[in-house]
Amino acid sequence: MQVPVPKIPVCEEWTLTEKLEHEKDITGMFMSGHPLDHYGFEMRHYQFTPINAFNEVKDNLALYPNNLGRAFKLAGLITDVQHRVTKTGKNFGSFVIEDFAGKTDFLLWSEDYVKFQNYLEVGQKIFINGSFRTRYNQSNQFEFKIVTMSLLETVKQVQTRSIEISLHPSHLNKEMIQFFEKNLKQNPGKSSFKISFVEPKDQLVASLLTIEKGFLMNDDLVQFLDSNPALNVQVNLVT
Repeated sequence: MQVPVPKIPVCEEWTLTEKLEHEKDITGMFMSGHPLDHYGFEMRHYQFTPINAFNEVKDNLALYPNNLGRAFKLAGLITDVQHRVTKTGKNFGSFVIEDFAGKTDFLLWSEDYVKFQNYLEVGQKIFINGSFRTRYNQSNQFEFKIVTMSLLETVKQVQTRSIEISLHPSHLNKEMIQFFEKNLKQNPGKSSFKISFVEPKDQLVASLLTIEKGFLMNDDLVQFLDSNPALNVQVNLVT
C-alpha cells in the first residue's frame, strides 16, 4: 500500500521577526538576519558603545579606574531574563542583552528593579544609559549602575537634537525636495534640520536651516536617508 505524499497547507510567510525567533529556538542562533537589523540607523548614529568594547572596559576596571563614572550608552536585544528573590524576601532581577558585537549581563536591585522591571522581556530591544561605580563598602569590586532604560524604538524621537545633511548639488532633485518638505511638515517637533550643498572643487557651501519650526525624527525619514547613499548624515544628540 502506497502512502500518499502529505499536502503542505498554504499559509502566510512568516515575518522576519517570527522567522528569527523560530531560528533561535531551534538552532540557538539567528540565521536570516538579526532583530537589530531594523535599527541600523540608530546603531550607527546614536553613539552606542558596542558591547564587546563595553565588556573590555568591564573586565579591566581594576587596571583602568579612570573609567569609573564614565557614561556609557548601550543598545541591544534582551535574550535572557531572570526574576528572583533574595533570602530576605527582596525582589531583584538579571538580564542579558546582545548586539552585533557581543553580549553582556546586568543585575537590578531594589528600586532599580522596580523602576525597570517592565522592560525585562526576552525579545525586547532597549537602550541603556549608565556608568560603573564601586560597590558599597567594597573598593575593589565594581558594578554598572543603570540610570535610564528605554525602548530602542524611541531613541530617534527623544535623542535627536538636530539632523545635518550634506550633498553635492548634482545629487539634488525634485523628488528629494518634495520628500523633505512633506516629511518635515507632517512630523512637527523640536529637532532642527539643516541641509548643505557642497561644491568641493570651488569650496562653496550653501545651507538651509529650519528656524521657526522643528520636526520629529521618524521612520520615513530614516528610510529615505538610508536609501540615498549620496547623502552624508550627521545626527546631533540631546545632551
